Amino acid sequence: MKIGDKILVFDYKLWNGKDEGDNSQFFKPATILNIYTYYPAGELADVKFHHDNRISFGHFTNVMKEYK
Repeated sequence: MKIGDKILVFDYKLWNGKDEGDNSQFFKPATILNIYTYYPAGELADVKFHHDNRISFGHFTNVMKEYK
């Protein structure tokens, strides 16, 4: 995973806070803008979502999914 990669990222603004089952509908295509380590959280990334062009900060890279 590197800057410029297109990936699927959980968009918390779309999540209603109640769904506890399959949350795959909240993973949206995005482009990685920055990757950094934040102790103790681990590796985080800032992304730009494709569906609304919003920049979102601090997503855990270990839960991002491959964009096909």
